[in-house]
Amino acid sequence: MTVLPISFYPDPILSRICDPIEVFDESVKEMSADLIESLCAYGGLGLAAPQCGIAKQMFVCQIGKIDIMTFINPVLEREMGDELTTQEGCLSIPGVTGRIKRNDRILIKAQDITGAPFSISLINTDAIAFQHELDHLHGRTMFEVMDRVQKLGKRNSYIKKVKKWKASQKKTK
Repeated sequence: MTVLPISFYPDPILSRICDPIEVFDESVKEMSADLIESLCAYGGLGLAAPQCGIAKQMFVCQIGKIDIMTFINPVLEREMGDELTTQEGCLSIPGVTGRIKRNDRILIKAQDITGAPFSISLINTDAIAFQHELDHLHGRTMFEVMDRVQKLGKRNSYIKKVKKWKASQKKTK
C-alpha cells in the first residue's frame, strides 16, 4: 500500500469528470488499498481518486465510527431526508471551510472492489461525506457547490494564499 500525494486546487484533475471503472482486476484492489492508506495518513472522512491524480470513479469514505468503505461507480439514487447546511472542509483545499447544502438521508448504489453491486442508505455525516466525495467524481469541488457569495470570497482568498506560497518557494530555491 502506498500513501498517494494529494492534488490541490486548482489542479485541473479536480475539475475533470472521472471515467467509470469497467474492469475489476488487481489494479482496482490496489487503488482502493492506496486510497484507504492515504485517507488514514491524511485524516478526513473521505478521499476520492481524482484528489490523488486518478480520474476514475472511485472513492473511499469512513462510514460510521470505524469502517472505511470503497465506492466504485457510485450513483445517488434518492434523497430522502432534509436539506441541511453544514460546514465542510476538503483535503484538496486545505485551510478552507464552507457552508454547503446537502441532504441528510440518501439511498445510493455502487460497486465494490470485485465489481459486485450494492445499495445502502446513508444518514447524517455519512450521507454528507458521500455527497462531497461524489462531487469530486463529477469534477466539482466545494467551490462549485458553495453559494456564490461564499465561493467568490473563499476561492479568491485561497488562490492568493497559493500564489504567495508558490512565490516564497521560488525565493528559497
